Amino acid sequence: MTTQWWNTLGLISNIAGAGIMFKFGLPQPDFEEYDELAVSRKDPIKLARQKSWHMFWARTGVGLLVAGFVFQLIGTWS
Repeated sequence: MTTQWWNTLGLISNIAGAGIMFKFGLPQPDFEEYDELAVSRKDPIKLARQKSWHMFWARTGVGLLVAGFVFQLIGTWS
């Protein structure tokens, strides 16, 4: 692959990761997990499913940003 393709792949990965992180935010630990169950009337299984779905996409966004950085670094030094 040429340097232009590596840089293009990196930019596409970065913009996709930034868009996902804009929607889902950074992955953060949840220290008050049981408080939400005590106050909420939602099903605990549904809350756990929503939390895992949110964490998956937040980590995917971070992973795409890191991958985009690596791709651009390869394109710069190749």
